[in-house]
Amino acid sequence: MLIHLSIRNYALIEQLEMRPHPGLNVITGETGAGKSIMLGAIGLLLGERADKRALMNETEKCIVEATFDLTPYHLEALFDTYDLDYQDLTIIRREISPAGKSRAFINDTPVTLDVLKILGRRLIDIHSQHDHLLLGDDAYQLALLDTFAGNDSLLDEYRRLFTHYRSILQRYEQLKQQIEQQEQALDYERFLWQELQNAALEEGEQEQLEQRLEKLEHAEAIQQAAAEALQALENEEYGAESVLSVVVEALKRLRSYSEDFGELYERAESVLIEVRELSRDIANAVEEVEINPREVQRIQERLDLLYSLQKKHKVHDEAQLIRRKQELERRIEQASVSREELEALEQEIRKQKQQLHDLAMALRAQRQAQAKALAEALVALLQDMAMPHATVQVQVLPCEALYEEGLDKLQLLFSANKGIAPGPLKEVASGGEFSRLMLAIKYLLAQKTALPTLILDEIDTGISGETAMKVARMMAEMSKHHQLIAITHLHQIAALADAHYYVYKDEAGSRTFSRLKLLSVEERVHEIAQMISGQQPSPSALQSARELLAQNRRP
Repeated sequence: MLIHLSIRNYALIEQLEMRPHPGLNVITGETGAGKSIMLGAIGLLLGERADKRALMNETEKCIVEATFDLTPYHLEALFDTYDLDYQDLTIIRREISPAGKSRAFINDTPVTLDVLKILGRRLIDIHSQHDHLLLGDDAYQLALLDTFAGNDSLLDEYRRLFTHYRSILQRYEQLKQQIEQQEQALDYERFLWQELQNAALEEGEQEQLEQRLEKLEHAEAIQQAAAEALQALENEEYGAESVLSVVVEALKRLRSYSEDFGELYERAESVLIEVRELSRDIANAVEEVEINPREVQRIQERLDLLYSLQKKHKVHDEAQLIRRKQELERRIEQASVSREELEALEQEIRKQKQQLHDLAMALRAQRQAQAKALAEALVALLQDMAMPHATVQVQVLPCEALYEEGLDKLQLLFSANKGIAPGPLKEVASGGEFSRLMLAIKYLLAQKTALPTLILDEIDTGISGETAMKVARMMAEMSKHHQLIAITHLHQIAALADAHYYVYKDEAGSRTFSRLKLLSVEERVHEIAQMISGQQPSPSALQSARELLAQNRRP
């Protein structure tokens, strides 16, 4: 509910303040006095685009600010969604700088126009003769039926599940695309992994093979050098072992003469033993060296494979190849996990889709059950508003695919004339007929849900007499539970208002200003009398105005 409205420096409005009544507020005034300007300013609070040309004084900011009581609307979740501080009394402000820059605030927190639009339209509903675009919208028609049928809780459950379903579907499509993009590369990685797996890599193998090959390739030279070494050590006449044996025997005799030679004997004997062991080790080492062309070829082929794999993977040894194989293995396993996740998502999608389908069918049953009742209720109200031949059909039509509202779309068919078959609203209803149909719809919705502040912009055009009185009573009835602000030319509606505002042009100074004034009882009498008989109301018109106000005095 709108508690306070302030408009400053907008078009012809220098400064305007309004504290609307919780019930029915009417705004009257001459054509061009500024009523539409007020609506333009309020539109800024609904996220409409701003233009610095709207500034009255181009050197000052334009500020439109409104305070709302949010208690009836349960908007806490919406505030949480956009990380805003919720307050029962919330202030929305829109500013336009002289440079044309626009800023929007909710409880002094800067917000985007999209957020302002989302919240603003939950708080203010401006309805005019041009609302046929909205009424002709399929989504609006379906929302109308859902509200009338009391589908709020069922629809909320469906929408929550659909949001979750859509997020799962989005994750599925992303993962599927990712897997498809990786599949070609993955096939090559599997080939590389298999190639490394078949190579049966062992850390340290390359160095061993290189040393083994070095021996095999120089087997003859090794054998020849070893033979020479053994000849030098073992020759019977002048070999090292024979010479050392002579030395040991000589030192042994010397030791028998004196212990001073004992240490020399032991050293000589130790060297002899080492030479004999050296001869044996050389002989044993040579035995392992053989001239084997086949083994040389086998080792060369194995090393060629290792070198080739290292070059392919841009590494330097088999240890890095092993790590590369492990890395490929992890990536292949991860791809396998991704496919498992994809399969799990497919199962979850099927499950969620079935649950959604069940809820959608429950919604359809509710909609079909209430469609006829809605049509009958609208027809009854339209007949009260001087449309005796009005017919309305509400058709629930199936959709092929699940969407945010279920599996249905709605077609509202209308005819205002006898003998004319109902057709789509966009094709058959005139502006005045649309206005009365929309008012009937708002009247029905007002009984079902907490409506935002409803601003009715001259929807009474084209009606008069008893019809005007019935429209006025409908608006008065709605205002018992919902705040209404009606811009009207009908004295029947003005007489039923809880608060009557008058818009006029102030031309006393050097320029024209639009002003808004809350009328006193006597001022209301004069204004309503003018609405009845013209600019200079007669005594009888004044008396009629008093009687009308007395008759329609609100409790």
